Amino acid sequence: MSTSNGLFGLILIGFATTTLAVFKDCGSKEATVTKVLCNGQDSGPCQLKKGTDASLEIDFTSKTSQSQLTSVVHGILSGVPVPFSPTDTNACNGIVEKCPIAPNNNYSFKTSLPVKSIYPSLRLVVRWEIQDPSSTDVICIELPAEIVS
Repeated sequence: MSTSNGLFGLILIGFATTTLAVFKDCGSKEATVTKVLCNGQDSGPCQLKKGTDASLEIDFTSKTSQSQLTSVVHGILSGVPVPFSPTDTNACNGIVEKCPIAPNNNYSFKTSLPVKSIYPSLRLVVRWEIQDPSSTDVICIELPAEIVS
């Protein structure tokens, strides 16, 4: 177990939060997010079933050209972002249309998020950022989630 995944799991133990809207844009600077699906659903908290991989799809319209993009993921615990390592940090691998991306074009980013069996059942917020090489948020979304058995 990596240090960040272990820390994420341990901090989850004492956390609970209220349900939020479907998704919140938390500072997308270089794209407009048009749709977010978690496990194919666009309503309610994202159900993260222990021992499975949750699917995430983010549809967006790019405002800039990009050839390198990185996924940065946090669990928001009591208002504090805790780093979490996604399966693949190269966000270009998840863009269906592939990189490079160009301004005024529509794209779909698809990925999965492993939900370990050791995680406690609780509610949290997942922050998913897709950043350019200068660490600017091309996309930043916050998604209410619930870890379930």
